[in-house]
Amino acid sequence: NLFDCLCNMMVTHKNQVDFGKQQGMELMIRMMRERKFACRLALRLANHAMNHCAENCLLFVEKLGLPVIFSLFMRRGVKEKINSAKWREDEEYIVSILQSLCRYCTGTALARVLNKFCENRGEKLERLLEIHTMYFESDKSVRPMKELDKELEVDDDIEDQLYLDRCEAGLFTLQQADIVVVRLCNMGNRQVVEMIGELLGIKGVPVSDIAATVQEYCEHLADTASKEKGELLRYLKNLPAEK
Repeated sequence: NLFDCLCNMMVTHKNQVDFGKQQGMELMIRMMRERKFACRLALRLANHAMNHCAENCLLFVEKLGLPVIFSLFMRRGVKEKINSAKWREDEEYIVSILQSLCRYCTGTALARVLNKFCENRGEKLERLLEIHTMYFESDKSVRPMKELDKELEVDDDIEDQLYLDRCEAGLFTLQQADIVVVRLCNMGNRQVVEMIGELLGIKGVPVSDIAATVQEYCEHLADTASKEKGELLRYLKNLPAEK
């Protein structure tokens, strides 16, 4: 499959940048906008092209990708059922793209990302917390195995497999969503922090749950990701106070 090959090529930063320079990002945005059969493939490839690639994240904003990805995020025109396997896979890519945008965009591009989250009375922030709740509950079904693992003191290989099983059950999407919340709270906009704090209270989402999810994510980062780990742990200090 052509899209599989292109996704595999995105493992190197040079290939990601070349993909952007050859109008690859613009083509992916167009495919996602048109919502044809290749939309899901384009979403997956865009996620791979933007992962750890600031150039493509900025390009995505410049080429008007924000209205497209946020429309998908809000499920506008989406026919797949919210709990279907296909939609859960798509939602993972969507939330991962948003996390990349929050992490790598700067200046005007970052301001545009922040504005999209806050427009229409914060409906997208509300949707973000709904995603947190849904995947937090999904993770609960696998999480007891982790506690059993501690009691039995199984080896590291089994522990790693249990963690991967949780990721498959939705933990990765949960982590990405909660990291977006953390990053939004660290963009220097007090009004956004207050809005998120208010929505957390309305939705009944404890701040401690978000902090714990991000801390666990950091615990499993490779040594080469020490910069990201330090950044996220530092950012946790700026989450809204627990109410």
